Formats: sequence, C-alpha cells, structure tokens
Amino acid sequence: MTGDDYWNLNRARNQQADEQIEECIDEDPLYSNVKDSTALRNGKALENCETWIAVFVTENSSDPNTLIQAAIPDILKNTPRSFYSDTLEFIESNAKLCHETISKIPGLKPVMPQGAMYMMIGIDMAHFPEYLNDVQFTEALVSEQSVFCLPAKCFEYPNYFRVVLTVPQAKLVEACQRITEFCSTHYRTDSEIPDCRYIRNEAYDESWIE
Repeated sequence: MTGDDYWNLNRARNQQADEQIEECIDEDPLYSNVKDSTALRNGKALENCETWIAVFVTENSSDPNTLIQAAIPDILKNTPRSFYSDTLEFIESNAKLCHETISKIPGLKPVMPQGAMYMMIGIDMAHFPEYLNDVQFTEALVSEQSVFCLPAKCFEYPNYFRVVLTVPQAKLVEACQRITEFCSTHYRTDSEIPDCRYIRNEAYDESWIE
C-alpha cells in the first residue's frame, strides 16, 4: 500500500523510471517480489538493480509499532480527504522551492523526486576538495551550519545527500540558505583545483594525495 501511495505522492508519474523498473523485473524474477515496494516507488535515482535491492532491504526493516498498527483502521476511516490533498500540495511546494534554490548552488545537483518526501542532492566532490565523500561533506555541513542532511552512502549511493521536504517551509528556506552559504565557502572553481594536490583534512587528521 505504501509503495503505491508514495509513487504519486508529490509529482506526476515518471515514465522513464517506470521503464527502468520494468527492465529490472524482466532481467530477474526476484525483482517482481519488490516491484510495488516503497524502494522501487519512492523517486530515488536508479543506477542499477543491485542498488534498488540494497535499498529495499534497508528500508523494509522498519515496521510501525503495535500502537500505530492498531490505530491504522481509525486513521484511514476518519482522516478527512482534505488532509491528504493539503499534504500533497505542501510537499510539492517544498520540493519545487528546494529544487529551484539548490539548482543555483555551484557544485550541487538536486534530483526532483517523483514520489518521495525528501530530495536527493548530488555533490560534485571535485569542487569540494576538502572532503573525500558525502559523509565528510554532511558532517562539516552540520558542524558549521547546523543543517543535518543524511549522507546517501548509507543507501549505497555515494556522493549524494538527502534533504527532507516535510519541514515547515520557513525552516526549509533557512536550511537552503545555510547550505548555500556553506557551499560558497568551500566550493573551488576549476582553476583553483590543481591536477595533483596534497590536502590535509584537519577534522579527520588525515592526509591524502590525488
């Protein structure tokens, strides 16, 4: 049920994503077992079938507690339809705002979700030479700007991070502003990135050569 709900949560159905999902199912019958799951319908960028299965296993390990399960019939029966339509409009508005703002930040590439309550944002790590990966990038972001974003490495999708879209719009605007400030401080242009460089990361007390 949640898979179908998420798919049209805040955007029109994406035909290309549908075709990619069907390709996975055609390649291996195993994928037919998860074709209606949240993992296949939540708007994440699709690189390969193995990534989707890894995400499916991760996300389907969290089930609602007994209290919530018992309340579900009343929730479904008594919640007014306006709640759902208002929620969809709210998330879609936040998604558009976030995508428009982040798209203007050099070094970041937001992916407009097709049915998720969050947005995946790609990091061009070459232009942020202080950091090795999305984990270091997001740790520095929360340390300097108090903006907590989930590094996508935990989903086996490196050099991306995740921003939730369910927060009040004023908070989202402020978070985008802080992300903009963080990136303007640490972004380096092509001319500022030598072909071969020696970098020291003070936070990790590590050194490496590229």
